Amino acid sequence: MALYGDKANVKLSNQPTKYQRLWSPGDKPNDAGIYKCQTCGFEDLFNRACDKVPPCSVCKEKTKNWKLLVRAEDN
Repeated sequence: MALYGDKANVKLSNQPTKYQRLWSPGDKPNDAGIYKCQTCGFEDLFNRACDKVPPCSVCKEKTKNWKLLVRAEDN
């Protein structure tokens, strides 16, 4: 579960469908942020330099999909 310490720096997205898409290992993610493995629940950060979604570092090759939880946004 993603947590935050400063409520002023998080907001509800006006693009909820962006958070429903499933990303498979090898896909190029559209956004930097925190993603959740849909196989084991592990959360990981994909930064702006990430050119393809990796397998989960916990469940490895069993990874089916990731889902975006928190998108990083530049001000």
